[in-house]
Amino acid sequence: MRKHFQVAIDDERFRYERKQAQIAEEATLDGFYVLRSSVPADTLPPSEVVRSYKQLKQAELAFKTLSARCSRSARSTTGSPSACAPTSSSACSPTT
Repeated sequence: MRKHFQVAIDDERFRYERKQAQIAEEATLDGFYVLRSSVPADTLPPSEVVRSYKQLKQAELAFKTLSARCSRSARSTTGSPSACAPTSSSACSPTT
């Protein structure tokens, strides 16, 4: 927040002023994201960077769901929460 105010403090007073132009400029970018990749654009086009970023949300949701199911399963068999690990490598394999 401090970056949006011009502050002047001396022995007898305190003044502040909102940096309206800066606030308005930043508001135009509100809701936009900058995605940066170390992969050259000719190898991974910007549209693919965006697609990959959006898929990350799906992966995070899948892990959250798996974690919740695992936790419920562990509680129902032992009566208390415990660690849960896949019993085979196929349990961790992504599906397409």
